[in-house]
Amino acid sequence: MIELSAWLLPIAAILGLSVIVALAVRALGGDRAKGRRRCPKCWHTFVPKLAETVVELRCVECGFLAQSEVELARPRRHWLLCGMWIVCAAALALAMYTHFAGTNFWTLAPTRVLLWSIDFSTPSTQSHPARDELVRRIMHSGWSDASQQSLMQSMLARHEGLDAEEARVWKLQWERPLRAWLATVDASDATRDALLQVPIEVAVDAPLRLLARAPMQLVFRVDEFWPESIEGRLELLSPLGETQSVLFDPAGYRGARTAFEFAPLGWDAHEGEPLADVQFIVRSSWRTKSTDSKPAGAWIPLAEQSMSIPLHQAVARETLLTPYDNASLREAVSSAFRDGLVRWTGVPSRAGLRFDVGATASTDFRDILIGVRATIRHNAHIVRVSRLWWSAHEGSTVGWSMSLEHAAELARAIEGQPQGWTLTLEGDAEIASFLLAETMRDATLPPTLPIPYFSGVVELPLTITDYTTPAPPRRFAPEFLTSPSNL
Repeated sequence: MIELSAWLLPIAAILGLSVIVALAVRALGGDRAKGRRRCPKCWHTFVPKLAETVVELRCVECGFLAQSEVELARPRRHWLLCGMWIVCAAALALAMYTHFAGTNFWTLAPTRVLLWSIDFSTPSTQSHPARDELVRRIMHSGWSDASQQSLMQSMLARHEGLDAEEARVWKLQWERPLRAWLATVDASDATRDALLQVPIEVAVDAPLRLLARAPMQLVFRVDEFWPESIEGRLELLSPLGETQSVLFDPAGYRGARTAFEFAPLGWDAHEGEPLADVQFIVRSSWRTKSTDSKPAGAWIPLAEQSMSIPLHQAVARETLLTPYDNASLREAVSSAFRDGLVRWTGVPSRAGLRFDVGATASTDFRDILIGVRATIRHNAHIVRVSRLWWSAHEGSTVGWSMSLEHAAELARAIEGQPQGWTLTLEGDAEIASFLLAETMRDATLPPTLPIPYFSGVVELPLTITDYTTPAPPRRFAPEFLTSPSNL
């Protein structure tokens, strides 16, 4: 259908307009006399002219007297019919202009032409009409037939044999069409296997300056082209053999961040001295998601990657961070958690702690880092602990991780409006330090050291907010359900 609307439809409209214009020209040209003598009033045919001396200029039918022989040779023009065709042509031209005014040449091109043109397009961060049109068609068509699956296979085949730098360029060119396609179609097994051959990218924000006598904290983002039918697992192995792991969902919020903490590895002894790059091992694996009819599949490992993380020096926490607390900031942080625990009652359903980073987006707090430890308690018993961080001046750098959850006890809180349940928000320097790397690299807002961080404590009654929509997938989830675990 997309080929018909994007390629044959404008051709049909142009042909239709051409036919109408031709009919209007024909009506305007009229019926030529071609040697016939006709009355210009009633178009009755005169008798043939027999001799130069015999000239009959009066119509025997209507009595009209022509002034000369020229009048009898006048073409019969259809003015009413011509006007009607002109009105039809104007209406069709206006409809074509309205429909195609916001389009360009690429809206008329076949899909395969669009597909092959992307090799010469700009990176996905910039607009390009051919790629934009391809994305539009993918989002509106569904791309579920075998021929479009074949086109996607040819797109993926171009990744084979590329080195690391070429692979990054390939991703920039194909990212938007691939993500649009994955958002609308369940990939076939062959396409899924081809997608899994594209190495995932793990972006790391490591502190440019380590905090002395504190764990090493790394903030992660995972970038992949995976279908929604599978989920991933990421394991990070430190130089001392310490392993941290996290699950990630391709369908989750794109660009989401999570955090790992590792032992200091003796770096405290090097305070103030430069450090060499530290090598970490990244292991990734995938499995089929569980459904109502079948459990999740076994983990299938992918290629192991080595990651070099640059570290420069360790400094005292007071050098980089300074506590900040006042009533207005505590009120803004409280407002960020006004929805409390959210229950999504659609399918699938689950509960989650929601927070609004825009609540602190004020010029009064623009230089403040927000890192809170959110603790849900039933009376005095801790049920769940989450770590949340964002930059107050813009809210674009947001991260989340969980360090403890008792799912069975938490389920009691979401069965109804809970009694005796509280939410405690504690400002934490170590959580705020997850923002240090990106903050200190921000050339538009160079920080003045030490950077203030929220250090207040807010305790609220735990409220329940119902959303009737399906639960959105979480980008990251810890590898535990009912028992505590450190991330």
